[in-house]
Amino acid sequence: MDTIKAYAKINLALEVLGKRNDGYHEVSTVLHAVGIADYLTFNPGVGLTLVCNKSSIPDSENLVIRAAKALQVATNCFAGAEIHLIKQIPLASGLGGGSSDAAATLLGLNDLWDLGLSQKELLDLGAKLGADVPFFINGFECAHGTGRGDILTPLPSLNGQWVVILYPEIPMPAYKTATIYSKLNEREFSDGSKVIDLITALKAKSDVDTRHCSNVFSDRIFTELFPGIKEHYRVFKESGAEHVTMTGTGPALYTFVNSENQGRALADLLTDKGFSAYSTQLVGSIKE
Repeated sequence: MDTIKAYAKINLALEVLGKRNDGYHEVSTVLHAVGIADYLTFNPGVGLTLVCNKSSIPDSENLVIRAAKALQVATNCFAGAEIHLIKQIPLASGLGGGSSDAAATLLGLNDLWDLGLSQKELLDLGAKLGADVPFFINGFECAHGTGRGDILTPLPSLNGQWVVILYPEIPMPAYKTATIYSKLNEREFSDGSKVIDLITALKAKSDVDTRHCSNVFSDRIFTELFPGIKEHYRVFKESGAEHVTMTGTGPALYTFVNSENQGRALADLLTDKGFSAYSTQLVGSIKE
């Protein structure tokens, strides 16, 4: 079967509006696909097996296997598959790698097993696996996410915009996202106006840069939980990043740059200083 390219994402803006009755938080966010990607190939097999280039990827708890099992249960189809995953998106980084892999798995196995599930059925399954999964199933370049982030409205994209991503290799808790959301207090809830301002700029096709970007977690919460992040912010800015924003629940940081050459130079400089950095572009959908 053809290989699916599962893109990462960044959150151009992320606000939390309040606590929901179901225990989750109401969010308003703008997501954009970005050129770092994992690659998944699906072949017939006996049972479910995952072969990955990263030995640190867990087997039974990986979102790829969880997505495959959810699809089996939902369709009462217990066909097997051998799934090959080339992992390039940093783990637990806020770049959506696990969610993108889960989306690719639902799409790939729906084809391999000839299940014929509709996009709506896949979206419903994906939302149960993670709030970001529907973004990747839809294959949007850019979208406004509301609810838990899984109710999506497509937006004009910044396709082709060069971006440099810095991945801080700092210790993460086992339940990073839940831990970080649990630290929010009511003073940090907002009205969504920052996201609306960004959406207005995108729709007007005006110049959008990282001055328009924001993240509720990037100030108090993340610096309290992970003091080492401050050093990464400092080095990123001292190396030439004018405006730095964190994506999702972090810890990955990003900045926009004006050209491929500028992006490569900044990423190379950060790499020379011992940091993990990527120069890439904001791009299109996972459906390639």
